[in-house]
Amino acid sequence: MKKAFLTALVLCFFAFSFGFSQSTDKTYFWPGLEEYVFHMLPAGGWNSLGTFSPGSTAMGETLFSSRGSSSGYLNPAFLAELGRPQMSMSFRFTENNYKTYKDFIPLYRMNVKPETAAFSRDTNYLDQAGVALPFGSWVVAANYFLFQEFNIPDVKSGIGWSGFPDKARQSGDLKGINVAAAHNFSPSFSMGFSVSYVFGDISRFQVSHPYYYILENRLGEKRPVLVEIQTLVPLSTISENHSLDLKGVFFGFGLIFKPGENWQMGLSLRPPFEIRIKADMKTSYEGGVKRPDEFVSDDFYTKQPFVAVASFLYKPIPQMGLTADLGYWGWGNFSTDFTSSSYYYYLGKSIFKLNLGASYAIELPFGILKELSVRAGYIYDPQPYDYDESFSRNFVCAGFCLTMGCVSLETAAKISVISPEAQRFKANQLRVGAALTF
Repeated sequence: MKKAFLTALVLCFFAFSFGFSQSTDKTYFWPGLEEYVFHMLPAGGWNSLGTFSPGSTAMGETLFSSRGSSSGYLNPAFLAELGRPQMSMSFRFTENNYKTYKDFIPLYRMNVKPETAAFSRDTNYLDQAGVALPFGSWVVAANYFLFQEFNIPDVKSGIGWSGFPDKARQSGDLKGINVAAAHNFSPSFSMGFSVSYVFGDISRFQVSHPYYYILENRLGEKRPVLVEIQTLVPLSTISENHSLDLKGVFFGFGLIFKPGENWQMGLSLRPPFEIRIKADMKTSYEGGVKRPDEFVSDDFYTKQPFVAVASFLYKPIPQMGLTADLGYWGWGNFSTDFTSSSYYYYLGKSIFKLNLGASYAIELPFGILKELSVRAGYIYDPQPYDYDESFSRNFVCAGFCLTMGCVSLETAAKISVISPEAQRFKANQLRVGAALTF
């Protein structure tokens, strides 16, 4: 059994290291799309319910693998599965990688060969802390959690295509406070309800270049003739400083139904909600035609989509669990009046997301060391872009849980495996956490 524990630890470490080290010789890039202009793109993709426990992350972020207080903002009905008080806490370590392949060369630099540029940034967070308390057939929970993070590497395209940033630097997060309650109506049916308040900020600085029209005086013409539109000559720069204050409230509903002894079904609903944005933006112009600085301070919003997740758990044998989620994200009804970027109209396609997980529990003959659970998972996560470059951010996951008396220690690696042509932005995560059951 000690060998199984060491094997699981080595496999988890190898998967995490492999995901961080893999690279390709050529990554395609088209300036101005994706995280390069979307201020509120969460690290890892748009379709994020919030922070998962390390154990749930290891099982592909499936909801049936989340049975602690974090269920309060994922599917609150799962809280009814807790028979004893529980406290939990977890930490997140993320490496965000960004690559561009500079195959779009300015006219005045035609002798420059295309090249790949890579950028990286590490972050770490306390991403969840909560408590769940049962009272008869009721269970109540309270949580602090990291809803989304917006920390992208400091990127430079080296292109300066008009209207798109030549370089960008961004930091930010959206945290949440959640309260939830679940009621066990019968041994086979439970329901839950939750409310979450999210708050945070984003700080962004970016530089771009305007269009230039090259004109030529010709005989017989009364005015100069347009010869060419030059978008790449860096004669002047536009610098933008954006400070965004974010707030919002969302609700969650859930239920669990147990039609058989070996399997369960769940349904989680999150109605649409708005993130309110208080934005302070300064635009400066340098070089070329002199213009005064511009200042904007106003209120905006983004409407987050309706989300429905159908969950399944099957236990072919007592020590094995197989989980699956099919989630609907209604991005087709997305809207925003955030005017600092016109590129949010690319978000307009509703998608279905698939999460798969598996676990196998091994009993340990070490007294206080009760059980080792080895876990794995896969996430198929299409992004809601309504244009030709639409793709999926897919992940493989692995991890384990070691139970020692009333304490559970968990770790998980979440590794991006999207295709090379869509590999510009990758967010790999290592999560560790502990849960105490009284």
